[in-house]
Amino acid sequence: MPIPQSILNIEQREALDPAGLEQSALTRIHFAPIWREIQQDLEVLRREADAAILSQIGQSGGLRSGRHGGYPHGYCKPIRDFTLQRLLTPTSADIGRPACAAITRFREAGGLVKGIWGVQKDRYFQNAIQVGDLWFDLANDTVDTTRPPVEILPFAEAQFSEIKSFERYATIAESYWGLTAVPNRYLRGLAASFPVLLYGPTGPVRVAAPVTMTPRNIRLAYLPARSFLLDGPFADRTLPDRIAETLMTTAGGNADPMTPSELDQALTAECDAAANLTESAFLDRFSALLQNANRFMTPEQRGIASAGSKELETPSSRPYL
Repeated sequence: MPIPQSILNIEQREALDPAGLEQSALTRIHFAPIWREIQQDLEVLRREADAAILSQIGQSGGLRSGRHGGYPHGYCKPIRDFTLQRLLTPTSADIGRPACAAITRFREAGGLVKGIWGVQKDRYFQNAIQVGDLWFDLANDTVDTTRPPVEILPFAEAQFSEIKSFERYATIAESYWGLTAVPNRYLRGLAASFPVLLYGPTGPVRVAAPVTMTPRNIRLAYLPARSFLLDGPFADRTLPDRIAETLMTTAGGNADPMTPSELDQALTAECDAAANLTESAFLDRFSALLQNANRFMTPEQRGIASAGSKELETPSSRPYL
């Protein structure tokens, strides 16, 4: 199966890069002498992010509700994206700040600055910034709003890890969001690309689209999806009858879950179909799948999927799934 580079980019751009000796040395050279100034500048940048995001929220009609209230809870990605963009392309006001000037020199010397997504402390999903061998979390209070907004740590102390299986994603999603994960045995056309369904006590069913796992699944010829759907600890789960019936009525899903044999056939058909496509045709097909999956996503997930879909058309833009 030809894997388009734009699909690979989506996974790579949010993945943690191992920081070797060179990155560690560059980090010490550029940041150790001005550590306090960096902390202060990043706190200013975070306040500017808050002002910009709250202004956008006001224009769009209000706060998104979080488990513990409104902003900043649950807004780690918008905050991370705003601050990362400013660090990578500083404004004229930023250039005079020690932190931005140091990061510019650091990057010019070969230092790594990128966004990352994964799990922190084995408890919750988090968007952060990797700067050499440092962890920059400018959305540190978006899970626990009593914590300081900005946290800078050596990466070894950040307790951060990547998501490399749908099983781990589902496990964290259940404990963090208080939802239940089941294998997608109901939406046949989406099962291979989006194998995880999430639902709350009263529904509705949501299709999960993990940032790095979706492209990783494609790169590995849907083997991660096959594992989750057929072999893993979630494989025998099904939706409650009333939620499955609602899914069938409102979205045309299957009221009765696909059997393992039917799932295997669906996965095999998806792999066979993808194997025979050109890169261009594959991108068209995957973009159509994203649009179909949008019906089962939260507004935030739809925004992420839309950005991912645009990345398939414009590889230079920032990708998310």
